[in-house]
Amino acid sequence: MNHCLLAALGVSHPALEVIRAAAKGKGLACKLTGAGGGGYAMVLIPPSTPRSIIDSLSSQLLENGFRVKETRLGGTGVAVEM
Repeated sequence: MNHCLLAALGVSHPALEVIRAAAKGKGLACKLTGAGGGGYAMVLIPPSTPRSIIDSLSSQLLENGFRVKETRLGGTGVAVEM
């Protein structure tokens, strides 16, 4: 829903829509970021995702002229103490 709102506001870009569709086709979520007009897309990959899915998506994006950077996020996250 958030993505649909961003696209409706015109802050997406056709290239980002290609990335989003490719990720969705592999069962993955995608989040665009940046100032609009062709920013950056992050594909969120759960730890349980088979390597074959990641490699397939990477290949698909590279074949479409996109750059792919794979990274890991780590940390304990946000904690609320009372």
